Amino acid sequence: MADLDRRPTGIHPAGFDRLAQRIARARVGEERLTGDQLLAELASLRANLVEDGYDVHQVVVMIERWARLLDTVPVFFKVALRGYSRSQVDALRARVEAGEITSAQVHETYFDVVLRGYDRHQVHAAIEHWAKALDEAPPE
Repeated sequence: MADLDRRPTGIHPAGFDRLAQRIARARVGEERLTGDQLLAELASLRANLVEDGYDVHQVVVMIERWARLLDTVPVFFKVALRGYSRSQVDALRARVEAGEITSAQVHETYFDVVLRGYDRHQVHAAIEHWAKALDEAPPE
């Protein structure tokens, strides 16, 4: 499931993949998962290293980024009569979560205002949280 490097000793791939699936369910509101719970599960994975596992550093960076995002951004934005394009905001969120964008690029992003779009105030707050999380993330 993950596109991570393998090491002679590392994080158990099946354990990481189960955790990634839980994160995906949390993102769509099917499961409640906090950043603290996520970090506790990361500690458990790190305590049980296996042969031919995922690179520990890559996993830690990814999980820490997800933990910051889970704790700072609502899973769902409210829909307003006139708000930001839902597909554009969702695309930006996906790029942030994948680590494909910098905080400066997040701030430079513009969205179309449409009928039945995401609440603009919530999106602006999320952008600030995303930029802060990206600034605090250690380089990969």
